[in-house]
Amino acid sequence: MAGGKETPRQKMIGMMYLVLTAMLALNVSATVLDAFVLVDNGLSQTTKSFSIKNERLYNQMESAYAVNPTKVEPWKNITDDIRIKTAELIDYIQDLKILTVETAEKDKAAALINENKEIDTKKIGSKGDTNVSGRLFLGAEGGGKATELKAKIGEYRQYMQSHLDPEIAEQLYQSISNILNTDDPPPNPKGAPHTWESSRFDHVPLVAVFPQL
Repeated sequence: MAGGKETPRQKMIGMMYLVLTAMLALNVSATVLDAFVLVDNGLSQTTKSFSIKNERLYNQMESAYAVNPTKVEPWKNITDDIRIKTAELIDYIQDLKILTVETAEKDKAAALINENKEIDTKKIGSKGDTNVSGRLFLGAEGGGKATELKAKIGEYRQYMQSHLDPEIAEQLYQSISNILNTDDPPPNPKGAPHTWESSRFDHVPLVAVFPQL
């Protein structure tokens, strides 16, 4: 979830998600639900690609540190800390995905495909369930998992930006703001307010939750 300019692939996946969400307002068909699976798979592949690139950068940092530890150590310490905090947030989000599947499927969670409980969204049986996301992420009276998720994303955003001078790295600073944005959206045309949490998880089909996590 680190900041950076969106690639054409990411933009395409994001556009697909917006189109699919609009289609859901008209008709939650099996075809649309399966399309969300494709979006989630695309995002997963993109994430894996970035993970490989990041690992190469970490290895380069280790090599530079071995050559000149005095000069590189301050930057290596920052990099190591970023790596830890990023892993913590990723693990938290993965736990949310697992909890979502287990809440919906209970003891029939075929989508959890191995001992690490990796998720195969094609195997989710209740793809069109629009109740689980609200109960789990919003709660009966607020305070659901989405509130905690929003707080963690906000903390991570502030942490990442704390290492940047916005005047020197303006584009990267703004990219982090955009990618990790948790602002409430504007009211709908009827004037009804929406929160960041409700706009993502209120009456959302189960399979549409995963591309957002």
